[in-house]
Amino acid sequence: MGVYNATTGATINATFIGGTATIYGLAIKPVAAPVVSVSAKKKIRTTKSVRLIKGHSTDAERVLVKVRSASYKPAKGTTSWSYRAKLKKGTHRLTIQAINSEGVSSYAKMKIIRTSR
Repeated sequence: MGVYNATTGATINATFIGGTATIYGLAIKPVAAPVVSVSAKKKIRTTKSVRLIKGHSTDAERVLVKVRSASYKPAKGTTSWSYRAKLKKGTHRLTIQAINSEGVSSYAKMKIIRTSR
C-alpha cells in the first residue's frame, strides 16, 4: 500500500499489520528517491546544434529531460540513459528527472551554451 505525505511530498510504503476489530497497526517504510547523474561537466560550451547527453540512474523506472522551458521528453534507457538535445544559439538549462515505480523523483541539472562558429 502506498501512502502520500502531503506535508513533505514523500511517498511511503505502508503495510497493515494484525489487530483487533478496533485497534490496527501500520508499519511504514519510506520510499527512497532514485539517483540520477550526468556524465559530463555541469556547464558545456559548444558550436554544434545537437549535443548527446549521457548519464546514469539507479532505482529509476524512467528518465526524462527538459531543455529550457519545453516539456519533459523521455531519455533512451534508464540505468544508462542518453538524450539528443537540439540546441539553438544561446543558453540552455537542462533538467534531468529520474522517476521510480512509486512516483518519487530526483533531479540533475546542467547548462549548455551554444555559440556561433
